[in-house]
Amino acid sequence: MQVRRANLTWAGLVLVAVATVWLLVQAEPVTQQLLWNSAKLSFAVCSISLPIGTALAVFLVRTDLPGRHAALVLLAVLLFMPLYLQAAGWDAGFGRQGWYSYAVTTVAAPVLTGWRAAIWIHALAAVPWTVAIVGAGLRFVEPELEEQALLDGSPLQVFWHVTLPRSFRSLVIAALWTAVSVCGEITVTDMYQVSTYARELYQGFALGDEWTDVARSTLPGMTATVGLVLAALLFVSRAAARDQLPLQRPPWQFSLGAWRWPITFCVWLVIAGLVAVPLGNVLYKAGLVVQQVGTGRVRVWSAQKFVEILALVPRKFSREFVWSGLIGGVAASVTVLLAAPLAWWGRAGGAKAIPATVAATFGFAVPGPLVGMALIWLLNRHSPVPVDWLYNQTIAAPVLAMTIRALPLAIVMCWFGLRGVSREELDAATIDGAGPLA
Repeated sequence: MQVRRANLTWAGLVLVAVATVWLLVQAEPVTQQLLWNSAKLSFAVCSISLPIGTALAVFLVRTDLPGRHAALVLLAVLLFMPLYLQAAGWDAGFGRQGWYSYAVTTVAAPVLTGWRAAIWIHALAAVPWTVAIVGAGLRFVEPELEEQALLDGSPLQVFWHVTLPRSFRSLVIAALWTAVSVCGEITVTDMYQVSTYARELYQGFALGDEWTDVARSTLPGMTATVGLVLAALLFVSRAAARDQLPLQRPPWQFSLGAWRWPITFCVWLVIAGLVAVPLGNVLYKAGLVVQQVGTGRVRVWSAQKFVEILALVPRKFSREFVWSGLIGGVAASVTVLLAAPLAWWGRAGGAKAIPATVAATFGFAVPGPLVGMALIWLLNRHSPVPVDWLYNQTIAAPVLAMTIRALPLAIVMCWFGLRGVSREELDAATIDGAGPLA
């Protein structure tokens, strides 16, 4: 039965691949170029973010690195920092109007421009997500296997032959999330005028393209993403099916030995680059004033101007802070309430995993702009009074959009975490009379 199910799964993947190739061949040259641009951007971003994020995850989660908890807190702060704010931080220093562009280079040729800027900002923004996802995978490596392997090899050999292979599926999830996020994001690509699939899709809809034309143009990219996501989920689920050992205690910790302080310096240097540089650029920009000196103008930093700007923020943007927190909190709560049951039902595989797989696959596949456009098209028209009221008078629309975008990753991560629940505990609870909900 399992062999037959696996054959059907691979047959479905082949069918999706054939459909993707056919749609790409039939697509217009402009669509093909946009899809190629999105693929190049995703590959370049993953090539930078995955090595850096994986190395940070290893040192911060599985070693005795000094200050690792503080470093994890700083990276967690970046998870809550919107992409547009991170982009603004880097642009304030090295973009067309950045201080570095005025001081060292020419404004006409800044360091961050075009493709270079899009790749750099997306890659560094993806590093904290990679650390979180890969770090979770590293914590689920069974310490019993590592300690047994230590009897026959060195810590470095144990890491390469046991720890890294056992957490490899978390790297697949991190790569998948990074690639899909980059393909569906338009903030940075629009800021630096990089033509990608999602950006042109959004612009076409905003300029009045017909909904049928928009849907037709999304088919090749969505089909390709469906195939990629299904292949990744199949690999992750098959790898997890072979790992049935429950976690009985915290993971084993590697000692850095004589390399402890050099590695600590390098790790904190990277952390400073991720956090301090864009934040420092924003703080510098907030206090920047231009003074007239003779016939020229001089840009200087004013502490008084910085304090005035900082004091103005809570009063000027208090409503935005409240609504952002409310929308984000409600969306996160709804997402987890949906993801946890789907992941719990799907952890055993088989037919029970179909709802979680379908939700994760199509949630990953649909570009972010298309989610927003579809909700606008669905809700902001001649709708019944309750629907019209929900759209215009409540936060239902943005909450629903954010839930759709966050649900795939939440399903995968909840499913990943629920693997740590041992079968013995579940069997004991069932014997004691606990029902499915309990």
